[in-house]
Formats: sequence, structure tokens, C-alpha cells
Amino acid sequence: MPIRLLSALCLIACSSPRVRPAAADVEARIAAAELRRAPDPELRELLAGPARARAALAVGRVRDAEAVPALARLLDEGVAEAAWALGRIEGGEAALAACLERGCPAAAAAARALGAPGRGPRALAALAAGVRGAADVAAESALALGIIARTGAKGADVAVAGVAGPALQEAARRPEAALRYGALYALGRIPRSTPPPLDHEEPEVRALAARAAGRHGASVAYLLRDPDWRVRVEAARALPAAEVAAALPDAIRDAADPRFAHVLVTLLDSAATAPDPASLRAGSDAATLAVRCAAAAAIDRAAKKVKATPACGALLEPAHRSRARAAAVAARIEDRAAIDAALADADGRVRGALANNAGPALAEVLARLLDDPDPFVVAAAAGSLAKAPSPAVAASALRAMRRLASGRARPAGDPEADALGALAELIDAGQRPAFLPVASLPLHRALRGPTPGPAPAVPREAAGPPPRRLRLRTTAGEMLIELHAGAPLTVAALGALAARGFYDGLAFHRVVPDFVVQGGDPRGDGDGGPGWALPDEHSPARFLRGTLGIATSGPETGGSQIFLCHSAQPHLDGRYTIAGRLASGDDVLDRIHVGDSILSAAAE
Repeated sequence: MPIRLLSALCLIACSSPRVRPAAADVEARIAAAELRRAPDPELRELLAGPARARAALAVGRVRDAEAVPALARLLDEGVAEAAWALGRIEGGEAALAACLERGCPAAAAAARALGAPGRGPRALAALAAGVRGAADVAAESALALGIIARTGAKGADVAVAGVAGPALQEAARRPEAALRYGALYALGRIPRSTPPPLDHEEPEVRALAARAAGRHGASVAYLLRDPDWRVRVEAARALPAAEVAAALPDAIRDAADPRFAHVLVTLLDSAATAPDPASLRAGSDAATLAVRCAAAAAIDRAAKKVKATPACGALLEPAHRSRARAAAVAARIEDRAAIDAALADADGRVRGALANNAGPALAEVLARLLDDPDPFVVAAAAGSLAKAPSPAVAASALRAMRRLASGRARPAGDPEADALGALAELIDAGQRPAFLPVASLPLHRALRGPTPGPAPAVPREAAGPPPRRLRLRTTAGEMLIELHAGAPLTVAALGALAARGFYDGLAFHRVVPDFVVQGGDPRGDGDGGPGWALPDEHSPARFLRGTLGIATSGPETGGSQIFLCHSAQPHLDGRYTIAGRLASGDDVLDRIHVGDSILSAAAE
């Protein structure tokens, strides 16, 4: 597949993960130890042997703080996996910053590993200095600063701008392609300063430049004519609200191409007014559906009343999905009549859409949904309430936990077990039911925090031999994915699901232009799965264009839901399991919209 990402950045990416050769019995022992998710002296001993890179990967997955000194020594041997592990372990930040400050052999990997929320002043200062260093270290330092600004707590972007803003501005003008990419990624996440340059050959770099330039006050309207649809999408996101309406006519004309329909959907998502539906292209394909429903939502947002959305997908999608769309819009605009209709809907997917999209102003509605008979809806309501916790909902959450108590004996991936974990986040530790021991590691962590708990269960489907490729035949065309040998349990599970026809007919329920397409949910709403959860197999591999990842709702919760990236997504690196990379079907990926589906999946 012609992945159109910076070749220099790819060179950095291709060095990870590298699992060095190890005897089969050593690999088996490492794999078993890391699955226990508990510190293991044997893993620490292996950090001094020929399998040290593989052992470092395992120690990072376990997050063994006792391994920090041994991992720090490996930085001077240039072992990139040691840096990755230190980035995940409490107490590893100081070793990484020291490596970067002195320019150790693993300095580029150390800079990359520092890209995580909550980094302290020393790490930020080391990264800021790194941006002005050698090209490989500078590129990784810039990306890390962007990730910190994007994923950190409130004020992280201001902190990054304070220590590294000028250095990032300089880096955006240096000739090294990977460094420009990293600098533009960071500039798109920090407060306004001088707009960066926009003239870049690589489409993904232009897309980042459009995002950054718009954030820093430059005009990007001309990029709405860029030949690459992803650049147009980022320009559409960066466009001032006053200019959106003027951009709609050209976007409507170009939306006949499914790739450029993403641009129109993006504009409509921020439009204060919507075009006359009669001006939109007629048809029955998913791109037409996506555009018409985005326009309907814009109409309803402007009117503050749900009226157009319920009919936008008539005859083009199942009726429950249209009602779920209406429930989502109702929650966002707080249309009480439409909210009441969603609450009374017999389909849990509709009530779940309401729960997933409700904000703090609808706390009383979410509290009612904690009593819902569908555990998926309960989990969705608890997740929304957790974004703005209130002691007022604790009694409702406690009542729901007691009602779903049988789920404590079930593993992660079971709807009731997952709902219990979400509910626990709403209740103070001292008031939570005495449920331990429990079968689900995520539930244990929700109840007791980081204390040792049960090892993640390995579903039966993950026990077989991992296939090498996954062929997805979709309504938009066929894609072939080369599967990732570094995630054997995940790959084996995907192969087993495909072999039994699990994916056949499932929809792509989520498409975020220039981010991901996501599918594989038997419920079709983003909340479902196969009934079990996979252990995480995180690694130093990068999320580039065409990367296949496993969607999760927290640690050790991956299931059947998969996503493919439209472009590189550095903030996902090390946080989600990479299952493979697109080998063919690049154009198919670009044409997928919500409403497209997987016709069949075959493991090879």
C-alpha cells in the first residue's frame, strides 16, 4: 500500500517494535509472565540477557516499577523498547529526561516515550531543548510535546507553549520532513502565536499545517481546493464560523466523490445554518446518507428542535438507527420532547445514544438511565456522568450496582461486569459494595485502583494460531490487511471471529474524517462486542495511515471493534493495540462512511 506519510517519519517508526530472536521457551515464559500483569523477578532478570528487548516490552506492559534501574541502563545500549517501557512506568520519567538531556544512544526513543499526559517541568524542558537538537531527536521531541498538549490536563497546552513555542515555530521551518511534521502537530495543539508555513509537499503535513494555521489565525480557505481530501477536512475544521456558509456550495458540488463528501460532512458539523436539502445529491449510498443526515442535524441545531434528523435516513438505514440519530441530536440541543421520546423508546440502542451524548445539563436524565434494564445503557449513562461527577447520583449508582451484582463473577467484556466498572467510578471508595474478589480486571481496578487483581482472561478465540492477513470485503470495496505478529492473541481472536462469520453484515458505525473508520460492533452503536475482552498487547509500533487498531473503553477491554486510521495519529501510540496495517484498498478506506458495512471478513 502506498502509505503517503513522511518517509523520514516512517524510518523512525519502522524501528519499533523489534522483538529480538529468543528461544521458544523463553518467549513462552515472557508471554505468560506479562499476561499475569504483575511484577515478575524473572522478567527483570531477562533484561540482562539476549531477550532483553522482548523482556522490556513485557515489563512495560506489566508496568513494573522495580525494573526502572535495569531499563535505565538499557537506554545506554540504545534499546528503544526500554524507553517505551519507562514511559509507561511510574518513576520512569526521570530516567527518560536524563537520557534526553545527555544525548544517550536511545535519546530519540526517550523523547518519544515522554509523550504522555502529566509530564513534569523537567520533562518539558528536556523536550523543548530536544526540539533544537539532531533531526531524529527533534522530530520525536516535537511530537511528544504535541501529545502532551493534546492529552494532558487543562493548561497542558499553555505549559507546552510556554517552554517550547519558539522552538516549535523554528522547527516548522526546518528542511527535515519528519521534524516539520512533529512541529506542526504540536503547533496545532497549543495557543495562538505566529501561523506556520503552509507550503508542504506531503498531504499529511499540509493537513497538519492547515489545522495549525487555522488555530494561529491564518486564512486557510484556499486549502478547501486542495487535491487531497484530508487537507480539505482540516481546513474545514480550521475555518472561522463566519466563513463556513460561504464554503458550502463548492463542498456540495464536490461531494459527489465519496472522499470529498467527508469535507461537506465536516463543514456541516460546525455550520450555524444548513443548505436546502433539495440542493444535496440524491442517492442511496452511504456518502449520501452521511451528508443528508449531517445537514439534517445542522437544521435541527439551528432550530433547537429535533425535526429533520429522524427522516434523514428513511429507507437508507434501519429504523432504530434513525431514532438513535435523533436521540443524539436531542441530547446535544436539549430538546426535552425528543429526549422524552428517546427515554420511552423500546430499543436500548436509542436510549444508549441519548446517554452517550448527554452533557452535565442532563444529569437528571442520565441518573434515570442508571436504572435502565439494558446494562449497555447503564454503562453509557455512567460514563457520561463520570465526565462531571456529582455526589447527587451516588445513590442511583449504588442502587444500580446492587441490581447488577451478578456481573461481578463475569469477566471483562460481559455487559453487566462492564456496567459495574463504570458505575464504580461514580461512588466514593468507602461507599462501594464489598464485591471483591471479582473476575474482571477492569472492574477490580475500578473498585480498588492499581492494587493487584486477577489476570486478564484470554478468550478461547485467542488461543488458536494467528493468521497473517485479514481480507475485508465492504460495501465500499475490498481491503487487505497484513496482521501484526507482535499482537498474537489479538490477531488470533480476529481470525477466529472472521472464520465464524462474526463480522459479516456489521456496519461501520463511526467515521471521523481524517481520523478513523470504526466497525465490528454487533449492536451497531459502538457499545457492543463479542461478550469477552482481550488482554492489551500495546507496543512501540506507530499508528500511521492504514493502521488497524482495537477499540477499547479502558485497559484490557478490547473486543471485536476495529478501526483503521485515515492518517497518522501519534496520540494513540502505545495506548491501543495495533493489529495490522492496510496492504491494499487505500482508496476504499477513503470512501467509507457511516452506513457502509462489512460484507464478509476472511482470515488468511
